[in-house]
Amino acid sequence: MSPPVDHLKVFVSFSSRDGKPHAARLAHWLRTTMNASPFLFTERPPGEHFPTVIQRAIRECNVLLALMTPGYAADTSVVCAQEVGKARDLDRPVIPLRMTSMAETPLQLSQITRLDLSTPRAPDWAALRKRLMQLSSPEYQRTRLLKERELWARHHPGDDDFFELADRQIADEQRRLELDAASDDAELETELATERGARRRPRSTSGPGTRFLSRPPAVPPAEFKDRVTERAALLDAVRDAKSPLVVLLTGEAGSGKTAMLSKLADALDGSNDQVRWFAYLPAFGQLEVSPATVLGALARMADDDREDGRCQEILRDGDVSWRSAASEILDRLRPGRVVLALDNVERILDTEGRLTDTELGRLIETIHRREQQSIVLVLASSRPIELPLRPSPATRIELGAGLDANSGAELLMAMDARDRRGLGTATNTDRQFLSHLAQGHPRTLELVTALLHSDARCTVASLIASLETELGDATPAAYLMDRILDVLPDLDRMVLTALAVFGQPVPAVAVDFLLGPYRPKIRSASTLQLLSARRVIRADGDRYFVPSADDAAIVLGGIPAGNIDEYDEESFHWTLLDLSVWAAEYQISVARENPQRVEDLGPQFSEVELRIQAGDLNGAVQSIEAMDDGWLFGWGQTYLLAPWLRRLVGEFTEPEMQVPVLSMLANGHLQLGEFAEATSRIGAAAELVQSLPVDRVVEFHLQAGSINYQHKRVEAAARHYADAFTHATHDGQWHEAVKARSGLAICATRTGDLLGADSHIRAARDLLIRHHDNESLLSGELWLNEAWLRGFEGDTDAAESCYMAARKISRDGRHRDTTLEGWTYCAQSARNLDLRRFDDAHIAAQRAIDCAALRNDNRVLREAKNRIVLALLCRNELAPALEEARFATTVEQRHTGLPAFTLRGLVEYRLGDPNADASFDKAYRLADDYLRLEKQSFEVYDLLGIVLLVRAIDDPLTYEERMVEAFQNARRLTSASGAVGRVQLLIDQVAPALPSPVVDLARAAAASLLAD
Repeated sequence: MSPPVDHLKVFVSFSSRDGKPHAARLAHWLRTTMNASPFLFTERPPGEHFPTVIQRAIRECNVLLALMTPGYAADTSVVCAQEVGKARDLDRPVIPLRMTSMAETPLQLSQITRLDLSTPRAPDWAALRKRLMQLSSPEYQRTRLLKERELWARHHPGDDDFFELADRQIADEQRRLELDAASDDAELETELATERGARRRPRSTSGPGTRFLSRPPAVPPAEFKDRVTERAALLDAVRDAKSPLVVLLTGEAGSGKTAMLSKLADALDGSNDQVRWFAYLPAFGQLEVSPATVLGALARMADDDREDGRCQEILRDGDVSWRSAASEILDRLRPGRVVLALDNVERILDTEGRLTDTELGRLIETIHRREQQSIVLVLASSRPIELPLRPSPATRIELGAGLDANSGAELLMAMDARDRRGLGTATNTDRQFLSHLAQGHPRTLELVTALLHSDARCTVASLIASLETELGDATPAAYLMDRILDVLPDLDRMVLTALAVFGQPVPAVAVDFLLGPYRPKIRSASTLQLLSARRVIRADGDRYFVPSADDAAIVLGGIPAGNIDEYDEESFHWTLLDLSVWAAEYQISVARENPQRVEDLGPQFSEVELRIQAGDLNGAVQSIEAMDDGWLFGWGQTYLLAPWLRRLVGEFTEPEMQVPVLSMLANGHLQLGEFAEATSRIGAAAELVQSLPVDRVVEFHLQAGSINYQHKRVEAAARHYADAFTHATHDGQWHEAVKARSGLAICATRTGDLLGADSHIRAARDLLIRHHDNESLLSGELWLNEAWLRGFEGDTDAAESCYMAARKISRDGRHRDTTLEGWTYCAQSARNLDLRRFDDAHIAAQRAIDCAALRNDNRVLREAKNRIVLALLCRNELAPALEEARFATTVEQRHTGLPAFTLRGLVEYRLGDPNADASFDKAYRLADDYLRLEKQSFEVYDLLGIVLLVRAIDDPLTYEERMVEAFQNARRLTSASGAVGRVQLLIDQVAPALPSPVVDLARAAAASLLAD
């Protein structure tokens, strides 16, 4: 990109009677010759307060050009005079331009040198160019800052702190003049690299009492204790909680909710309260509060904040639902009270006050019902929250409309403790009246102080008069923020706008990055410090933010939105679109290269939010797809994208954008076990995809097949693979046809149609041979699928040849794939178990685990763990087998849980452990749930038969017939020797030394179809 240098913004003031043609001609010259951005208001924006629009536009500009025509002098008493007067009030240069020979100079401009542009070749065009170049230069900006400092010194002598910050800001402008671009770029890149390193999660802080994973931003002044009654109620609720408690803290924007949370953290810090942990989770609209973020905080607490803790490993397991993870994590939390503070919850509420993320609501309810633990959830929101909980309702703390007059007056005096702006020496009556006019909102009172500090000409008395007479329909906070924007210098206003664009706390380097194309070599640290000291913004350590979403909206409301259809990445315009897209680029630049957990994806989530804010919806979808493909799908957490996907699903009319959004939503529903919703989303996508090019249709069905198979919906997966094959064949896409055939093969294998699976594999192999593609990863995956098939058939030699061929391909340096290699070791372990080589099976499974660790692949890990448990059980090493089985079933898994719990139950049964009943109950429920969805799985029927066998030994009248039925259903699907041999191995482990008619009957039923 080649950004413009020192981009200039020009307000063009003209008469609506006869000035439009001249304004259009001048605007064209400004754009093409000066690379400037002219502001022209040719018509009244619908629904806008016109004077406010004009005022904001002049505030955003560097200079006002007054286009004198015959009609200008006539209009000057109304609109044009107001425009010129406003520019002078804001200390903006005004340049009168004589556009026609008949133009008269208004009295208001008579003392200013005018330029004659009445002809295209007039010499004053060059003079105008020179003047505009001067106004855009860094030298001019530095002079302006010095002038501002002198003005402040006249009104506030002895204000050393502000003089120091102003001097640093002036020094920054001087430094910008001296630095060359190359060294500056290198320095910025160094700062970005530092920020990337700082993105690693902060370590917890601990003292004699409560430990803090994260804290709310400090709210100045720290010594002032506002909201005394409400603070006491919140602190008492936390201290007295003997069981889970949900506190709903609500109040209008700016009423002090974040301050309440900050004061709560301060009260717990170092106290003797029995609060072990505190975590602050703000929903700033980037990494939105979700089950994953809440569980992530609880997991860190349960692991004592160790990087390699067991609970955090659970969350990284793609086969683990949050419900399962929640149970285990809550079980592992040590006794003691835990406080989770969720701030800005209004961002994730629907219009009726319900949580848009229904899974988050369920998690809160799950925590609320855990009576044995004292977890306090505090939800702060500027809107009412509807959160029905049982058996006890949530505790509600309402912050009133504002502080009472005395508390507000006390807050104002505390914020001007050194009486720099007259609040300290003002009468208490004046302070109380100011608090009344500000409606008692702490943030509004803070803006009162901010305006007094920012405008040297503003006094307590004049501000009271303004608030009494000038508010109109605006809220006090909006009025004050508008006044602050009016008096801020250009640089300060640009920095504030950049901060508002991000919408979350960011370091100074983020603002430097965003403003770089507009103000090359800018360094914003001193400006941010100055704005923070004046209470316009807030600081949280080395990060800065606009504390209220309403304040940010006012700041951003003063810049044009921009049009995505006209967006050009090679140029930079001062629009919300351009700024948001460039802010998204910053988030990309500081993202971690190898994220390990959801909390590492904060920059990526921020990028998505910023692209949506910009209106770049296509870019947002592309970023979401990259996150899903790169990490979330593999972690089994695509559902975390649902808040953005739901916002996007109705925004597109083009099927090519609707289909990926619906597909990801469907995958998220499947991960949460919401099969009806998933079917609906997939069905809608399937209808839309028919209008797309064939390659997109094939891609969709392959993806839908994979998603359904991963979630054990084999029949649905087979239908999608069949559709993919049909379209790929008709379109000559042989590579995709092989993928579809391979998918059909694994589906046929799982349903017992081994002949069909063999047919698909042979056809796919023929395609690969025909196109001379025998060494690609696709060929390796096909060899692996054939290895599983041959194992079920009982052909152990053929299985060995297949998985060895797949392993050779997986180790090829051109496309090394440790996941594929890990699966080949799982296949090898299965073959050794078939051959009753239990030691070799254990070794192969351990090598699979080593491969899985390289890619953090939990599916390979789970499969290998089950093989190890069975090998140890067959070797009669029951104690280590139980340890491995407990690890494998640490969490309830939706898909791999059935074999894991069945094996654990067998180990416990052999040990005489009373927990065996619970394990078998869990396995039975999982098998029952699965068979309600898919009735064509011989493996599920065989495992169900094992569970019923154990129960039938003690109660043959109840369970024997059902056991036989389960085994017979498996044999109706397949009676292949490999499949039979594997279930016989499990039967042998039930009672290896105990003769039993029930066991003999089980062996017969599992071996072949019995006579009716």
